[in-house]
Amino acid sequence: MDTHKQMVDDIIKTVKLFHHFTPDQAEKILSGCQKVKLSVGDILIEEDSEGEEFYLLLAGSLKVITKKGDVCFANIRPITVVGEIAMLLHQPRSATVKAEKDCHLLRLSREDLQPFFKDDLAMELQLYRNLCEVLSEKLLQTNLIIKKYSEKE
Repeated sequence: MDTHKQMVDDIIKTVKLFHHFTPDQAEKILSGCQKVKLSVGDILIEEDSEGEEFYLLLAGSLKVITKKGDVCFANIRPITVVGEIAMLLHQPRSATVKAEKDCHLLRLSREDLQPFFKDDLAMELQLYRNLCEVLSEKLLQTNLIIKKYSEKE
């Protein structure tokens, strides 16, 4: 199996955003992505900035922090989606995301997705279903963190 096909298969299996996609659907979306590289300390997303795109972390690690950098909300490891809330809700970014290690990512904007959705409504529906699942899991994780901190007091 060639490396690219294996990567697409791995992404479908491991990234909830792509669950239930056919290899052709995943390939279409991935073909619209731009490659992004970050060095340690680089900022990927700045809290309160506008954002129309999300990222797929393929290698490296990121941390989600407050604008001041004094609180770390999460550590992000491959293969994970980041930045989807602003892309989905048209809202400013809710936190800063900074590279902990050198990173390789794929970037995809709302605008990049529109041509695919025009041709495949089922793919659009599946992507939004998957986004709901991803966001629900993040909300659950956040609630558990809040509960843990409230029990310490």
